[in-house]
Amino acid sequence: MLNIDYVSEIVPNKEVFDNLILPHGRTEIIKALVQSHLQSSLDDESENKTYESYSADAIQGKGQGLLILLHGAPGVGKTSTAECVAEVCTAHAPGSGKQRN
Repeated sequence: MLNIDYVSEIVPNKEVFDNLILPHGRTEIIKALVQSHLQSSLDDESENKTYESYSADAIQGKGQGLLILLHGAPGVGKTSTAECVAEVCTAHAPGSGKQRN
């Protein structure tokens, strides 16, 4: 039995990238890619859309086309980077009740 008294809203961490340690400039590049993707998604949702968007995803609507290849030896920050991106994208996902900026 699920006790919903212990269920609470997930509060996104807006400073999630602040604790990510990557080589100089890499964090800014990842943040810019994510922000660009989120802005593009907002533009696609606008009423002034005059084109049909293309998605390379096999499952429609999954991932909304953001692909980032992370590589490197163990311990260089691949998983931490992916978790930061997921946190930011989840905080701005449709239905999350959060405003995309």
